[in-house]
Amino acid sequence: MVNTIQPCNESTRKLKIFLLQGILILYMVLSNEKRIAEYAKTGAHIGHHVFMDSDIWLDKSFPELIKIENFAVIASGVKILTHDSSICNTKGYFFQKGEVHIKRNAFIGANSIILPSVTIGENSIVGAGSVVTEDVLPDTVVAGNPAKKICSTDELLQKRMVNSKHKNSIWRSPYLAPEYLDIKYTKLSPTQFALFTRYINEQIEISEFPQYLVIEPTNCCNLNCIMCPRKDMTRPQGYMDVNLFKKIIDECEGRVDFIYLHFFGEPLLHPKIIDLINYAAGKGMTIALSTNALVLNAKMSRDLLQSKLDLLIISIDSLNPEIYKKIRGGGNLENILKNINTFLGLHQTFQSTLNVSIQMIEMSLNKEEISTFASHWKLRDGVNLTVKPLHNYADQVHNIRSLGNFPENNSDRRVCVEPWRGLVIGWDGVVVPCCNDFDYKYTLGDVNVNTLVEIWNSEKIQELRRCQSLGLQKSDELCKGCLIHHESYLSAISHTSSFSPARKETFAYFDKGLWAPEIDPEHENLWTKKYFEISIQDKFKDIIITLCNDNPQKESIGVQILLFGKVIRSECIGRRTDILLSTPDQYKGRLLRYGFDLENDWIPQEAGVSSDTRKLGVRIEKILN
Repeated sequence: MVNTIQPCNESTRKLKIFLLQGILILYMVLSNEKRIAEYAKTGAHIGHHVFMDSDIWLDKSFPELIKIENFAVIASGVKILTHDSSICNTKGYFFQKGEVHIKRNAFIGANSIILPSVTIGENSIVGAGSVVTEDVLPDTVVAGNPAKKICSTDELLQKRMVNSKHKNSIWRSPYLAPEYLDIKYTKLSPTQFALFTRYINEQIEISEFPQYLVIEPTNCCNLNCIMCPRKDMTRPQGYMDVNLFKKIIDECEGRVDFIYLHFFGEPLLHPKIIDLINYAAGKGMTIALSTNALVLNAKMSRDLLQSKLDLLIISIDSLNPEIYKKIRGGGNLENILKNINTFLGLHQTFQSTLNVSIQMIEMSLNKEEISTFASHWKLRDGVNLTVKPLHNYADQVHNIRSLGNFPENNSDRRVCVEPWRGLVIGWDGVVVPCCNDFDYKYTLGDVNVNTLVEIWNSEKIQELRRCQSLGLQKSDELCKGCLIHHESYLSAISHTSSFSPARKETFAYFDKGLWAPEIDPEHENLWTKKYFEISIQDKFKDIIITLCNDNPQKESIGVQILLFGKVIRSECIGRRTDILLSTPDQYKGRLLRYGFDLENDWIPQEAGVSSDTRKLGVRIEKILN
């Protein structure tokens, strides 16, 4: 009898590859940790998640002068010197010693030599075999003896992408695994962080639940706006069945972060819209709705204000009657403003906790009145203002580019976040991947017959993720012309907020007193002003906000904490302080609006810290909810 070896099937082959990769990664991790421990014993200061290869030589005379920050990579054969006695030996004096500082995310190529008193800047690259005699600026590539600037890291990336013979085969470093990303900087929950890491590693099977859902109450509308794709929509119009809506909410309760009750159409036209809102709200998920305010009469205003809705966006685009009429066909600005004024008056009367934003979509027609529009609404109590860029819907809308200034499509490889973070559900239960698919061109499933979990890992969405990871366009109509939510792989870490949709949306629409996030490849700095407000979704557990006082002239700073505008207590913020916030029973499961009133702010330039002339409060390091 002849023994035959059966070829392994595809699943077995993938499992073997996965196990071998896991063993390799584990070996690299353990070997690196052992080397780091040995190097640290010498007295060198070594940060977290540093990779140091074999045969690295650290100056034994003054190892304490070596400082290596988080995420730095040092290849084999590198020599780091902190003293130079050459002149002293020949002349009898001038013994030199100096600190070598390798900053965050720097890369030192094999067999390079770093001389004393040298700083290697953040995100910089030192080419193999270089002799570094002077400081290297951040985001810079140097090489040679002595090392000289070659280009920026961005320029190097472009060259590599252009010259690569395998543009769609970019190797993923094991150091992008969850344990090697500095989670404390991402402001994500464990589930959101897991989704984020699956995205950057481009895994097509996902065990976590989507964090972002768009649910369409109706695609019927009472306006005919020039920027809206509804005029090109061929799918039937209708209203979501209440029982179908409840089925969706029952499955996602406690698992989804943000639900937007609007896709195409005016959601307030749904005859049971208040019932839908109240069924979904108060369950630990942020519930938002957008309206054109045409049916926002006194009764509807009272119903919304007495509901559990978290966010209301009122989109009107212009205060000029003629321009408004051109943009929002069928609308009457006088009636719209009357409705809004009635609503805002009742908002104050009821002392409502509902977050309200007046929105303008910027277009060529209205861009000249943005400042006037902003000034008008900023005078109103209880309202925020948002100016939103015009979306091109992947160029599916006729003449959409004539309405505004859009950048040209970038041909570089991109990986869209949408297949990894959320789903869009039409009024009839049909599920599509994103807001570009207004006419059901790439359907993923139907919640009438499938669960969201089944759809979230169906063959169709896995194929979509697979095509994205390979740089292919599964649907040219939906993907090729799209200008939003496409993040290149190398910048993915800088856009973690997409996986915390409630945080991202509330920051864009409702948070106050925050400077724009400052992002480096691993973390996000979020500076505040003297008074700031942040919206946080209660998920039936205590909230922890970590605030850092970086003012070198004050060890601590006092702060009054407010909830929905009312002072609840005072605290003292030190260099790094965790503030525990327990939600009152009447607000559990709701979106909370916290205010922080600091006793003073500070200017880094005046404190001698940097050239920054902004008035800063504190730095938000972490939000856990």
